[in-house]
Amino acid sequence: MKNLFQVSTATILVCLMYGCYPEKAKQIKQIGELENRILSKAKEKSIDEQAVLGLLDRYEAFANRFPSDSLAPEYLFKRAQFLQYMHFYTDCITAYQRIVSEYPNHRHGAFSMFVQGFLYDSELQLTDSARLYYKTFLKKHPSHPLAKDVDLLLLQLGKSPDELVAGFRISADSASLEAKP
Repeated sequence: MKNLFQVSTATILVCLMYGCYPEKAKQIKQIGELENRILSKAKEKSIDEQAVLGLLDRYEAFANRFPSDSLAPEYLFKRAQFLQYMHFYTDCITAYQRIVSEYPNHRHGAFSMFVQGFLYDSELQLTDSARLYYKTFLKKHPSHPLAKDVDLLLLQLGKSPDELVAGFRISADSASLEAKP
């Protein structure tokens, strides 16, 4: 009886494991076909918005269904990029946050954190949120190639264009005074 239970359990597990592969392959194929269709429309200077929205749904569905697959964070990153391109900034930030939360060590993790701060700063003008993400970025990724840029963005955060220009003029004037003998 115990052996029958073990064999039954093993059989069920094998069926479940191998049963997922056709579904995963089908989703990957559908995503690839949609990406190709969107890309060919883009080359014609046309955008099929319904196809893009469908692709965004498929990216997310794949990541939900197969979160441990290496394509999951890649698809989530592509989803975030499309949302940014379409100016859906709050949804975009949520998508980038999912990458940071669920795949913190992924190659897009640090950049995803940076972009959240950047979007809060440049697109949504929410300086407190931008400051939080920028500081978190620097704390978690102090040697990242974007760290110096983030330092500069923090210094400029919340300043009007006029204040920035005035600051540049003061810096330029002091530099020219130091250069004169």
